[in-house]
Amino acid sequence: MKGVFESYRDGMSHSPQIQLSNDENRSKSIMPVRYYEIDLPSALPIRLHYPHVHPDHPIDLLHVHRCWELGYCFEGSGIFMVGSKVMEFGPGCVSLIGPDEPHLAQSLPGTTSRWAWVYLDPFPLVGLLNTDLTQLDPSCMHGAAFTNLIHCQEDKTLGIATKSLIQEMQNKTTDQATMIRVLVCQILLLFRRQYSKVSDKSSTPSQQLHLQLQRLAPALEHMAIHYHQRLDVTMLAQLCSVSQSHFRKLFTQAMHVSPQDYWQRLRIRMALSLLRSSDQSILQISQQVGFESLSSFNRLFKQIMGTSPRSWRKHLP
Repeated sequence: MKGVFESYRDGMSHSPQIQLSNDENRSKSIMPVRYYEIDLPSALPIRLHYPHVHPDHPIDLLHVHRCWELGYCFEGSGIFMVGSKVMEFGPGCVSLIGPDEPHLAQSLPGTTSRWAWVYLDPFPLVGLLNTDLTQLDPSCMHGAAFTNLIHCQEDKTLGIATKSLIQEMQNKTTDQATMIRVLVCQILLLFRRQYSKVSDKSSTPSQQLHLQLQRLAPALEHMAIHYHQRLDVTMLAQLCSVSQSHFRKLFTQAMHVSPQDYWQRLRIRMALSLLRSSDQSILQISQQVGFESLSSFNRLFKQIMGTSPRSWRKHLP
C-alpha cells in the first residue's frame, strides 16, 4: 500500500538530517546530536522499552533515530527538549517524537523519573486497518508547530490509550497484534486532534515558524540549561548571530512573548515540577530555579498561575 504514509516515510528515510555529525550540528546549534539505530521486528514493527529510569544529568547531547518514539511518564518530573522546544513533563505525560527529531529528557536535579518508551513504525501498523488513512497523515505530527508532549490533564483518553498499549505489549495473547494496531491508530488520532486544536489558533505558517525557531535554537537551548541564571539578552543574540534588537523582534514573533517573559515562564515551569514531585520548601524551590527572593518568586508565580505556590501545591490531585 503505497500512499501518503509510504511517501512520507521514504522522504524521511533519505533525509540528510540523520547523517549529521557532531561538528555539523554544532554549526547549527550549541548542542551536538547523536544518531541511534533501533531495530524493529518486520512482522509487527513495534518495540517496548520498560521500565526506563531517567537520571537528572544535564542535557548536553540530543539524540535522533529513524523510527517514531511514544513515551509515557509514570513518575517524576523534569524537562523534555525536542529540537528547540522545551517542555515540562510530569506523571501521566505522553510524548510522541517523529523520525529524525533531536530530543532528550532530563529529570529534575536530585531526582529520577520512570518512563516507558515504545519505538514503532506506525505506517504498516495502521495500514491494515479499515480506516481513512488521510486522517493519520503524520506529516504534521513533528516539527516546530507540533506539541510533542501532552499532559494527562489535557487529554485523559490519550494517557489511558498509551498505558493500555504498554500493558498489551507486556501480555502475550492471541489477538495481541490486532489490539496493538487498534491502540496505535487511536493514539495517533488523539495526537492529531490535539495538534488541530493548536494549529487552528495559530496564525503563523508552520514553515515560517520552523525557520524562526531554527534561528533561535541556540538561545532556546541555552535558556533551557541555564534557566536558573541571570538573563543575558546580549549573549543570547550573539549565540544566534544577530543584533540584540533583531533578536528581540525575532524572538517575540516566534514565541509570542519577549525573551524576559519566556525566561520567567520557563523558571516557573521548572518550579511547578519541583512543587509537584519534591518535598522541598517553597523557599528552597524558589532559590533552585534562580529567584533571589521568595517575595519575587511568589509574586511572579501568582501573576502567571493565578494562585500562590503554597495553594497550588495544596490542591494537587
